[in-house]
Amino acid sequence: MIERLCAEQRRALLLNENSTSVNLIVHIDVYSLPSFLSVKRYFLYFSLFGNKIGSSIAFTNAGDLNAFFMTLKSTFNQISSPVRSSVPKCG
Repeated sequence: MIERLCAEQRRALLLNENSTSVNLIVHIDVYSLPSFLSVKRYFLYFSLFGNKIGSSIAFTNAGDLNAFFMTLKSTFNQISSPVRSSVPKCG
């Protein structure tokens, strides 16, 4: 699953793992469609010092997102809990 990360994201995760001064934040945006409120899309992305790193990684269900994040957490111990935000309904 780690192969889904781009080179910049991997580099930031390694910096975060090996430094105490790096402030890597994991964000998860949740989008829901107005016509199907039960359908949600999850977008995971990283920010370092307020700047977004690479592109978002999309998931269609929460189970896949949680599995991916737990894989990251087991590989990179210093990763913080994700900041979740619900985005207003699109469409």
